[in-house]
Amino acid sequence: KKVKGLHFPLLVAAAYGGEIIRGPSSSIPLVSATPGNFMEKLGLPLTPVGDTLYSSWNLVMTAIIVIMLFIVYFNMKPPANEIVEYSEKEQEKPEIRIAKKDMTFAERLENSYWLNALFGLFPLIYLGANFSKIGFDLNLNLVILIFLTLGLYLHSSPNGFLKAVAQGIGASRGIILQFPLYAGMSGMMTASGLVDMISMWFVEISTAHTFPLYTFLSAGLVNIFIPSGGGQWAIQGPIMMKAAEALGANIPQTIMAFAWGDGWTNQIQPFWALPLLGVAGLSARDIMGYCVIWTIVSGVIISGTFVILSFM
Repeated sequence: KKVKGLHFPLLVAAAYGGEIIRGPSSSIPLVSATPGNFMEKLGLPLTPVGDTLYSSWNLVMTAIIVIMLFIVYFNMKPPANEIVEYSEKEQEKPEIRIAKKDMTFAERLENSYWLNALFGLFPLIYLGANFSKIGFDLNLNLVILIFLTLGLYLHSSPNGFLKAVAQGIGASRGIILQFPLYAGMSGMMTASGLVDMISMWFVEISTAHTFPLYTFLSAGLVNIFIPSGGGQWAIQGPIMMKAAEALGANIPQTIMAFAWGDGWTNQIQPFWALPLLGVAGLSARDIMGYCVIWTIVSGVIISGTFVILSFM
């Protein structure tokens, strides 16, 4: 409110950019240091946070990333004629209706009923097959799926559905709507063996020295589809940790490589930005360009660190 000439979308993007930092609440190294965790039950030793989060190399890399965060976003400030300042009335702006002939392809899709109908067809088929097999036996997952399907069919377009949800639950709408979708993707990737295939491909091209780097890249790739760090660690972590042990790779570095990979692609996977965007009154498109640049820069820094560590 007080700093005039400040580009508000850039500020929000920079705030989200800090999410990449693997700080004291980072779940993966904390779980790895917790007695009785599932990795310990697989025969892997506990790894204290002094060897992961608070190792000298991780602290130095973190400091570099924080400094570069300031430098990168400071240098992405747009020209004065493109600056959009913060407005308290942002949420109260009248809706601007665009004629269909002036819509982009993406805007036509999000204002088309057939997309709702097509998207709702898959859960409808599943629900029909499920109830014909077990009868009308409800559980929480089925209730969520039923209401999601009804919501799709009872609204005129994806855009109309999202607006209705926004009126009902406000800033948390993105998380509530997308959690079932990502849970579905996680289930399909796990049950189909795709996570195992991706993980094993990186294992096969790794050596003891390069394994942390490839762990970082594989975790970043899988994170695009399974954005929950704890969920991804439970699915992919055992494969990578067993491989690290078999190869003789550095275990603490592998743990942190996985944790950094999980945070790295969050920058181009706006799932965790949705609450922030809801509060700020912005959309993902307002910040995504800045986030892509930061993803590239931070990826170079983190990858470069693991390359240097591979020679030490």
